[in-house]
Formats: sequence, C-alpha cells, structure tokens
Amino acid sequence: MAQKHKSRRNKWEDASLGEKLTLLGFIALWVFSAAVTFIGICYGFLGSMIWDLHPETKNILEVVRISLTIVGGIGAVGYLVIKYQERQAGLREERRTVNQLDRRRFGEATALFGSENTITRMAGVHALIEVGNADPSLQQEIINLLCGYLRSKRTQDNVCESHIINLLHGTLSGHLDVRWRDDLFLDLHGAECIESFYLSDCTILGMNLNGATFNSGFTLDNITMSGTFQCSRAHFNKFIFLLGCTFEAGANFSGVHVSMNTVMEHTTFNSQDTENERALWTTTISRFKTSKEHPVDLAGAELLGLLCLDNVVFNTDCLLTIPTNILYADARPRTPATFGMTQKEGPEGSLPSSARFSVNDVIFNEILCVDGVNTNFLNIMRSHVTISREDVKDYINSYIERKQSTQVL
Repeated sequence: MAQKHKSRRNKWEDASLGEKLTLLGFIALWVFSAAVTFIGICYGFLGSMIWDLHPETKNILEVVRISLTIVGGIGAVGYLVIKYQERQAGLREERRTVNQLDRRRFGEATALFGSENTITRMAGVHALIEVGNADPSLQQEIINLLCGYLRSKRTQDNVCESHIINLLHGTLSGHLDVRWRDDLFLDLHGAECIESFYLSDCTILGMNLNGATFNSGFTLDNITMSGTFQCSRAHFNKFIFLLGCTFEAGANFSGVHVSMNTVMEHTTFNSQDTENERALWTTTISRFKTSKEHPVDLAGAELLGLLCLDNVVFNTDCLLTIPTNILYADARPRTPATFGMTQKEGPEGSLPSSARFSVNDVIFNEILCVDGVNTNFLNIMRSHVTISREDVKDYINSYIERKQSTQVL
C-alpha cells in the first residue's frame, strides 16, 4: 500500500506544471459545479436555502436527496476526468521512455555503422534497420545515413554497399516484415555505386540521383514517386529500367548518360497544374501554353544502345530540348537529346539500325518539344506513338519537313 501511494506521489511530482494546473482546474470546476447545482435546486424548489426554510416545510428531505444525487453524479464525472488525466500522463511518460530507448539504440547503431571493420559496419546497418522498424519517426534519419554512406568517397566496399542496397529495398518494399513510411526521400546525388541498384514495390517521396554514377544496372520496379525524380547528369554505365512506375511530379533526365539500354515499360509521368500558364517557344516559331508544373526534361540526354518504350504515358510536357525562351539557373544542358549516338557525333548524324529502337503504345498528352532532335528518329517515333494535341502534331510535322528540306538543299 505504501509503495502504491509512493508511486502516485512520484507521478504527481514528475508531472509538468501544465498537467498539474489542468488537474487542479478540473477539481476546482467540479467543486464549483456542485455548489452551483445545490444552490440552484434549493432556490428552484424551495425559493431559499435550506437553513432559511420554516421547519414545517415538507419537501426539504426530497430536495436534499435530489441535490445530493446530482452532486454525487458530478463528483463521479470529476473522478473519471481525474483518472483519465492520470492515464494520459502515464501514456506520455511511457512514450518518453520508449523514445529515449530508441534514441539510445539509434546512437549505438550509428556507432557500429561508423566502424572501419566491414563486419561491424554491416551489423550497424542491421541495427539501424531494427531501430527504424521500432520507431518510424527515425526512418528518414536512417535513410539519410545509409544514402550518405553510398555518397561518401570510400575504398571499394562492395559487400557493405550491396548489403545496404538490399536492405533499402527490403525495408521500403515491406519484404522484411515491416513496411516503412511512404514519404521517405533518397538522396544519392554524386554517389558512385559498383553494385546493381534495385528498388521495387513501394511508394516514396522522391529520389535525387544528380551527378551519380551507377556502374551496374539500375532498376525501379513498381515504384510510385509522389515528389521529384532527379537524375540530371547521372551516368548509368550499363542500363536503366523503369518498370511499372508512376512519377507524380515529372522527372529530370537532363544530361543523363546511359551507355547500354534504356527501358521504360508501363510507366506514367504526371504533374500538378500551376495557377498561371507559361509560354514555351520553339525554333519553328510555334508557341505553346502550358500549365504543367513539372515536365519530363530530357534535354542533353544521351541514351545509347537499345531504347525500349512500351506502354508509356506522358501526362505532362516532355522536353527533348530546352525551349528557346526557358532559362535555367542550374546549368542544365541546352543541347537536344540524342538516341543511339553520342552528342559528339552530332544530332543529325546517321542513325543506327531501327532494330535498336522499340517504341510501342506511347502516348504524349501534353507538349512534346523536339527542336534539334534527329529527324530519322522522329520519323520512326511518330509512326509508333500517339500525340493527343493537334497543335503539337502540326509543330512536329513542320519541324521534320523543314529539317528534311534543309538537308536536301
């Protein structure tokens, strides 16, 4: 019994000033309500307080009974409120204890992850994942740590790198029992990955691959990206596969280099509308109005090897070159995208065999800017794609005719 009273006393002493004032306020409110109710009943039934009544008044006992019943009810409600406050204080204390424990485990896991020993570092990766499973509020911090390691300048550590990539895939996709939050951002700008990067079956906020290098394959399979996908000036030295993906805020492929194969299948690019329309000018003096906030930017991209587009839908503007009136502050390349050849060979050079291109069921629902793009490629492409806007069709046809007539002369 003494221990129980001591526990209650400790809870009261540990409670914050706000919690104490709230509890005292409820007690004071209960006492005030009881007094007001008692006085109101007396004056309502008897016209005065009990001690002012004549002794022959017959309904005094009835009034007292009703008053005590109501006051007792108010007291019961007050007691429940007090117990509720105690319960809430206990839950807050429990959450604080759990958060402190998770933070301590996070610090211990970070220390393991920072070890120079590969085995210890891998153990640290597992420990970080366990902390993220237990406390979702730490998941973005853990993602930042793991991505930061992949971005760091390090000696070849293929085992740990592969381990991190596999665990990123497992945690984000839910393949390791616990599915992580769907608002996480992967920042891999400037990273150099030796091992294949594979991510599937999840929703994330976005990815930053600007200036990154992937020496093996890069695959996104069944990914929904609610934010931006940035891979400007990234190098994919083997292939990039985008399979069954949805990009809700366009994508930035400007200046990207793919050495072997580029495959996009069952993939959709969307964008939110802006409040104000803006103009896009082309070299053929075609001027378009667009309300899309995020385009698919392919200006300066070099997509060598096989290009496979199958069931791809562009619900936002697709820029194969930068419109003449658009100025960027981040030094994006203003050269047109090239397909099957490097930019050094020239956008109007001879096109490799059409067998290196596979375009099927591709839909452009918004603007498609093609200034400077190889006309042979455009001829192959326009016979296999659907362009929804008539003004865009007229612009592309006019551009091809003008370039072909110039080449004849």
